[in-house]
Amino acid sequence: MEMTKIKYKNHTLIKLSGKFDTLSATKIESEFLKTLEDLSYETHIDCTELTFISSLGIRLLIIAQKKAANQDKVIGLIKINPYLKKIFDDANLSFFFKFFDSIADIDKK
Repeated sequence: MEMTKIKYKNHTLIKLSGKFDTLSATKIESEFLKTLEDLSYETHIDCTELTFISSLGIRLLIIAQKKAANQDKVIGLIKINPYLKKIFDDANLSFFFKFFDSIADIDKK
């Protein structure tokens, strides 16, 4: 799994690609959470190339959302595939996040 941080207008995008499984989540946890320390910009996670997410990956996203909520912000998930969205829906976690169909949609919120 790869993680890339990109500035887009007044947003911070974290692009995740590949499998966000237990092994990769463990490897990127500190870098991922460090990226979220500065929430002066809206932060969104680009899931366009994310193919799998484990329970540990979901846990990291929830931690990220809680950090954002403490600053009256919301983490947005961009272009999450239907299979992964179903996991969030089935686990009643969809209300924690905003979902966007594309990067361009984050400006329309």
